Amino acid sequence: MTKNIIHSLLFRILAPIPYGTLIYLLLLLINNNLLIINESYISTELFFCIGLTYITLEVNRLFSVIIFRKNTLATVSILSQLGLNLAITLVVVYFSLMFYFVGFLGYSSMAGFSNEIKYFSLFLGVTSVLYNMLSISFNLLTKRNEQLFNEEETLKEYVQFELDNYQAQVNPDLLFESLESAITLVHKDAEEAEDFIDHLALAYRYILSNQHNETTTVEREIEAANNILHLHNVRHNGLINFVSNASSTEGQIIPGSIPLLVDEIIKSTLISTTKPLEIVLSKEDNYLTLSYKINERLKKNNHELLTFERLHTAYSYYTEEPLVKVLAYGNAFYKIPLLLINEAAA
Repeated sequence: MTKNIIHSLLFRILAPIPYGTLIYLLLLLINNNLLIINESYISTELFFCIGLTYITLEVNRLFSVIIFRKNTLATVSILSQLGLNLAITLVVVYFSLMFYFVGFLGYSSMAGFSNEIKYFSLFLGVTSVLYNMLSISFNLLTKRNEQLFNEEETLKEYVQFELDNYQAQVNPDLLFESLESAITLVHKDAEEAEDFIDHLALAYRYILSNQHNETTTVEREIEAANNILHLHNVRHNGLINFVSNASSTEGQIIPGSIPLLVDEIIKSTLISTTKPLEIVLSKEDNYLTLSYKINERLKKNNHELLTFERLHTAYSYYTEEPLVKVLAYGNAFYKIPLLLINEAAA
């Protein structure tokens, strides 16, 4: 984060010089003594004005850092900062003038210097307000820039999440495998190839049509899962079976939940004629459960964990019930939380 300009060393050293000089010239102009500049421009009064300006700005800076370091930028805090620093400035001006006239020049009291007190208080009081407004304005601008930056980061993360989610649902590996299967079927059986392409189109049409939908029905998800299953069964010679006992389940789920998990289960399981794969969908309390017998491939499917984490993150936005995977007695269970209509709307 960029440092506030009032804390810059160069600003602290250089700013009091021209500003103190300006105050000195204004005092000469008010007292009709501007002509003495031709006689002696560099005088004790000039150094006093510069020194007093430096002390005033430093005191304002220190009180801003110590008392208002949290920078809440609320209206009350801003007015408090302006008021307190103004009062401190007037006190500093009075005692500095007392030190200069009584302690340095040797006057007995401040009785004859009411005009000097008034003018110095006026000029340096305005200086205090302007100085603090500069600091507050910089903090406001910094806070606004941080807010815009955070919004951009949030938007970037959201776009990246949407892109990752889209890529996960499109599943380029399944698409290429399906195209290879379609090419094979075209030479083998034209009608079967046409049916296969219809299922491929339905599978990806479902993905694309639900890109902007937050939830969908269980029935639509089962239909989409069956389309995915048909694509895999061409490669596995019909050795995959999907049994649904939850077709009329109330509640909704996030689009792509069942098809994505079915796809990952198939890619993670070693399927053969002696050990075909059966995936069972059932309802347990407020969960949908996908269960199957574990028969892992030698090469671990790392994409399954990534898909699970994405779905788990997505469900965390809608419900406190987590998406979980349970392994027990040679079986694996994916438990998908059902979303109530009012939950989904929230």
